[in-house]
Amino acid sequence: MIEAARAAVGAGEISFEHGEAAQLASILERHGIEPTLVVVNPPRRGLDDHTLAALRSLAPATIGYVSCSPESLARDLTALAGVGYAIGTVTPVDLMPGTGQIECVVALTR
Repeated sequence: MIEAARAAVGAGEISFEHGEAAQLASILERHGIEPTLVVVNPPRRGLDDHTLAALRSLAPATIGYVSCSPESLARDLTALAGVGYAIGTVTPVDLMPGTGQIECVVALTR
C-alpha cells in the first residue's frame, strides 16, 4: 500500500512511512520527518498507551483513525480530545456486506 501511494504521488513534499504505531516517533525522527497527518488502524482493542503517547508527542495536525470497534474508538477519541483533537468527520464503511461489521474512518484535527 505504501509503495502504491509513493508511486501515485511521485517525488515531492509527501512522504509515506509505515511501522508499529508505538514506534512511529522514533521512525519519523530517524528520517527527519515532522508529520502533518498520521493514520492509525489499531486492532479491535484500540490504541495502547504507548501509541497514544506517540501521537501526543508527534502532535500531527490531523489524525485519521480507522476502527472496527465502537467501544475502543469512543475511548480513544475521548483520550485524543483531552489533548486538543476535535472530530471532523466520521465515515462508516461496510467492508463486509451481509455482516454486522462496520468500519468507521474518523478525521480528527488539532
